[in-house]
Amino acid sequence: MSPQRIALRPALHAKWWPTATLISSRSVKLFICAAILAGLKSAPEWLALGISLHLGGYLTRLQKKYSGQGFTTLLVGTVVLSLIATAGEIWGTSNQHWIYHSIGDRTLPLWVPIAWMGAYPVIYIAELQVIQNFALTKLHQCYLASLVTAVLLGVIGEVFAVNLGVWTYTLPFQALGIPAIVLFFLAGVHTLVYGAMFLFCRTRNEFNPVYRPESAQQ
Repeated sequence: MSPQRIALRPALHAKWWPTATLISSRSVKLFICAAILAGLKSAPEWLALGISLHLGGYLTRLQKKYSGQGFTTLLVGTVVLSLIATAGEIWGTSNQHWIYHSIGDRTLPLWVPIAWMGAYPVIYIAELQVIQNFALTKLHQCYLASLVTAVLLGVIGEVFAVNLGVWTYTLPFQALGIPAIVLFFLAGVHTLVYGAMFLFCRTRNEFNPVYRPESAQQ
């Protein structure tokens, strides 16, 4: 084996191992969240209240870590993702592409928009850590890294939630209860959010390691 390949091993290990650990730890948390949703799905009002309280506490803790512009960007992203994803949820449930269980006459549970709000900071921080692990500084690199991270975590969460009975897809070509087209849905939502947040950061002339990394080099 060449010296160059031997030298690459520690560097690759330093990048991939923290990333694999990150995805594993997030997967455990996603399973716990899915189990809570499954257990409380018949009480959507209480579930919405619980998620709201948890989100409020989580954002309060993040405010101490991401002060100033960073926290403002985090809040804006939280709202943007919820608006875009909720619009998609309304379209999907209205056309019965997926059906939530134990919610009475409603097609969309009260907790869904709040859950999407809670998903943003979790996904954003994971994307940020992956980008830092691989020392990415180009916009296209950061977009692709964030896309893969968001879609991977999204699919893992969906597999847990669907198989625990929170909702069911009626779309074809399924594996583990998840239709193949869901990958494109998740990628589309992520791309819309990424584009909106890029424009937001550019308008404010703000450096952001996920959405506007190259501004630090200007």
